[in-house]
Amino acid sequence: KEIDIRRKNLIFKIRTRMIDTPENFGKEVLCKLCDIEFDSQSHVTQCVILKMKCPELMQIDQNMNYIIQKGTLKELNNFSKIYEKALRLRKLLLNYQNQT
Repeated sequence: KEIDIRRKNLIFKIRTRMIDTPENFGKEVLCKLCDIEFDSQSHVTQCVILKMKCPELMQIDQNMNYIIQKGTLKELNNFSKIYEKALRLRKLLLNYQNQT
C-alpha cells in the first residue's frame, strides 16, 4: 500500500530532524508531559504519558531511527500513522497544560 503525501512529509521531517521538539532546535529541555527525559523527536515514542494516552505507541518495538532509515514500506506506513497520532496528542496535551 502506498504512503500518502501527509505521511511522506512526516517521514521527511523526522529524517531531517524538523519535528517541533526542543532538542531539534538546540535546547536540552525535559519533556513537559512526563518530566523524566529530554524532549526529543525520539522521546515522542517513549514518553510514559503519551504511551498511557496512546497505547498504539506500545507497537513500536524497534528503534525509531532504524524504521525511518531502513524500514519496509509497511513498517514506515504503520510507524508514521502512530507517530502522527502521538504528535497530535502531544500538541493537544501541551496546549492544555499551557492554558492551566
